[in-house]
Amino acid sequence: MRKAILIFFFTTILILLAAYVYLHRDRGRVLDKTRTVYIEKVNNKFKLYRNGKPFYIKGASGTGYLKEMAEAGGNTLRVYDTLNLKTLLDEAQKYNIAVIVDIPLPTSGHAKTYYSDMVTVRNLKLKVKNLVSQYKDHPSILAWNLGNELIFPLTIKNNNFIKVFNDLVDLIHNIDPNHPVSTSVSGTSRAQTLGIHLSSPKLDLIGFNAFGSITRVESVMNNIKLITNPKPYFIMEWGNHGPWEAPINIWKSILEPSSTLKSGIYNEVYTSYIEADQNCLGSLAFYWGYKQEGTPTWFNIFDQYGRKSDVYYELTSLWTGKEVQKILPEIKRMSLNNLELNHQVFSTGSVINAEITMQKAIDSTLSFHYKIFREAWGRKQWNSEIDSLRIVANNSTFSNSLKFKSPNKEGPYRVFVTVHDLKGNFATANMPFYVLNHE
Repeated sequence: MRKAILIFFFTTILILLAAYVYLHRDRGRVLDKTRTVYIEKVNNKFKLYRNGKPFYIKGASGTGYLKEMAEAGGNTLRVYDTLNLKTLLDEAQKYNIAVIVDIPLPTSGHAKTYYSDMVTVRNLKLKVKNLVSQYKDHPSILAWNLGNELIFPLTIKNNNFIKVFNDLVDLIHNIDPNHPVSTSVSGTSRAQTLGIHLSSPKLDLIGFNAFGSITRVESVMNNIKLITNPKPYFIMEWGNHGPWEAPINIWKSILEPSSTLKSGIYNEVYTSYIEADQNCLGSLAFYWGYKQEGTPTWFNIFDQYGRKSDVYYELTSLWTGKEVQKILPEIKRMSLNNLELNHQVFSTGSVINAEITMQKAIDSTLSFHYKIFREAWGRKQWNSEIDSLRIVANNSTFSNSLKFKSPNKEGPYRVFVTVHDLKGNFATANMPFYVLNHE
């Protein structure tokens, strides 16, 4: 009995040692110095090189505005689709901007359907092959990002998703050995991050879409060291907290900071969690362009007309290392009936005074644009049903206040104000309110 226990004990030790050695050996792809883009480990830290020179990623995820990125000191744009890719890459070359190209994939939840269909998978591989072959020699390409937030599984079972994913990684490497392949993780999931390390060793880079969870990126990667060698990583999306992480009021409406407050959030996140992380290869701010998510104004660094927000100038300071003198509208506070509360309740037909206080004196160069919406209870509504939610189309004025009557229909609402100057800049703020019908 004692002999059997000893044999079991030593066998277990040997298996664990073998597993440790296997997981800590270099199982990835070596990107040598002959490549256009390669990663080198120096003093136990990764460094990214492009065209033979160290390259620290300073840019954003989004679309367009390449001239503005170059003027702000940025060097990288991540694009989410391949529509008009040739035009974008050519413009990026003009402004010396590197491009990370997303290759869209269904998530791992389709392992038993999409990834199990041989015809579908064959067509997918052909599309990826054609895309990479067409653009692999373009001087603007920095990396290929294979899938966005794929919910990578942590499993030891046979999995069609993992098999196809790894086949695609190999396919891209074979066609284009000069550029690394990455994928992005939603948040800082330890399980997904470990799953990528264990199941896809030839993947070159991991990108984290990290907003509120950016505080945990470094610790997650440090934990990976206990099991296997960590991969190089960078922050692929970051900014103010996402709407899914935002504080809410008493009727569960999300609370959004003004664009002026957001610029301070970007500064804090960058200096505390990106610049301070010695292992991080850089970052991409979110969102370089205009999109609706959470609210019509949540992530926008530009508005729909190309005007610039406070965040643009903050990123300019961060990317260049030089303090930028901001000459643009800056919002100090927003109030309804002189109260800065995010849970005010009004009777139907009440007179409400929405007022904006600016950081500097108001003059004739500023215009104020007010819109009132029925509150959207979810991000999907703000994204797809915004026209049906609007009850005041666009009340423009040169005054920093607007009086309006509360709607006749009971329910939650939100008032937005956008401030424009004459130099192509804007500032935004909004505040929710609730209407009760006492009849």
